[in-house]
Amino acid sequence: MGRTSFKRRIKTTYLTGLSFLKTTFTNFDLVKKTLKDAQSIDQKLSVISTKNIYKDTIEVIDMNDYSILNLPITVRDAKGAKTTLEREKPEAYLLSSEMDFLVEKIKTLGLQVETLSKNTSFTVEAYKVTEYSRDETTYEKMNLQTVKTEISSKEILFPKGSFKINTNQKNVRLLFEVLEPEMPNSFVSFGVLKTALNQEIPIYRLFQIKQ
Repeated sequence: MGRTSFKRRIKTTYLTGLSFLKTTFTNFDLVKKTLKDAQSIDQKLSVISTKNIYKDTIEVIDMNDYSILNLPITVRDAKGAKTTLEREKPEAYLLSSEMDFLVEKIKTLGLQVETLSKNTSFTVEAYKVTEYSRDETTYEKMNLQTVKTEISSKEILFPKGSFKINTNQKNVRLLFEVLEPEMPNSFVSFGVLKTALNQEIPIYRLFQIKQ
């Protein structure tokens, strides 16, 4: 069929998808419980983790003579990852109206965003950048940023038009991924939201939703 056979690629994708469906069907209760546990506010949020990296071999087919080869590989085992920074999950995140460019991106991830109808004071957790570096070489047209932050509690008056994103909704894992500054795919890490040393990041964590 050739190395670039369209039919083979389609069938492989189909068989992989079918395998996922069969596993989900036969383990329905376990899958449902796992999803519920993952979305629980009681679960800690893993912000930074390290993968177990080791050498191994896998069996592959040599397409020249169809013999079986043992191919040496480097495995980055996500399943065995260890958390090095974790935080409590907030009940919501708050962003000012000036962060509307981030909110539009959040909405495309399938998340619901509320807009405050009046000026409201909230006691929130705020991020302050304690370590900062910026990669001068662009990656996917962006200058990556690496930060460490410390969190402090403060009361802030959020004006009418500010945004609140609750975390008890579908796709919330994507919300954590883009809003927690140290996450590798966050708005801060990718330079979408620029910051600097000792600067407060305009993303706020809310734990008790009271207006």
